[in-house]
Amino acid sequence: MQIIKSSIRGDHYHVGDNVTFFVAVTDASYAGPVVDPTTISVEDIIPIGLRNIQVHGQHWHISVSDQSSPAVIDAQFNGSDPLLPGGTLPALTISGELTHDAVPSLTDTATVSVPDDSYTDNNTVSYTIYVKNQHHNNNNNNNNNNNNNNHHNNNNNNNNNNNNCNCHHGRGFGGVPGLPLTGGDPFASAIRDVNDH
Repeated sequence: MQIIKSSIRGDHYHVGDNVTFFVAVTDASYAGPVVDPTTISVEDIIPIGLRNIQVHGQHWHISVSDQSSPAVIDAQFNGSDPLLPGGTLPALTISGELTHDAVPSLTDTATVSVPDDSYTDNNTVSYTIYVKNQHHNNNNNNNNNNNNNNHHNNNNNNNNNNNNCNCHHGRGFGGVPGLPLTGGDPFASAIRDVNDH
């Protein structure tokens, strides 16, 4: 016997996403048939990080220890047809919503058992997904950073204005030392003269 595990949307998710795992049990092509398939059972262990757990599978009798992980899923096959070499039983689907406890990763482990299985190295499989925090948290952080940057820029502009004001008063109107603020601006007059010619 061997067991295969995968997920419907790959292995990268965010908190709040729904994830669906598939568990498939096959009889290796080099093995003999399983005449009584009701002896086949699967145990799936889900660590903390998944809630609203739902499990389905045709011809499987399923029990779930808890709707929120950590949880243990026990599934016993109740079909009647023998499982032939190379054949696969109907898949189990395990779905739920990812919580913050799943960050940064969640590893789901499943094991298949059958009496008189002489080769058990491929009876256990683990599947890891990688989970990040929700998108809007990152956006909020970016907005806060932008607001902080704008605040610093405003402070810098105010400082520049103050510096310009101090220079203006120090040199007099038009940048000429000693020229009263109410007097004419020689630079402006020179510009007008050039424009007139």
